[in-house]
Amino acid sequence: MFIVSLLEILMKIGFYLAFFLFVSLLMAYFMQNRMLYIPDAPNQAFRYPENNPKTYKNPSERMMLYEDVTVKTKDGLNLRGWFIK
Repeated sequence: MFIVSLLEILMKIGFYLAFFLFVSLLMAYFMQNRMLYIPDAPNQAFRYPENNPKTYKNPSERMMLYEDVTVKTKDGLNLRGWFIK
């Protein structure tokens, strides 16, 4: 009797875990586009730092030490950024 009730309980727990896993995977599959982060400025005017609002132009406005960095890629593209110390 005890073993049968224990098996029933374990089977119910296994069923609920399998169901939860199935629903979670199903949600992840159908909502994957909403989970992606696609960085985009709210307005094209904010594409360049000099057009950003005050305190968002460079790290020195937030009292951070930084230096301008330019990295040249293999295909000849120059990527500019800041190295915050």
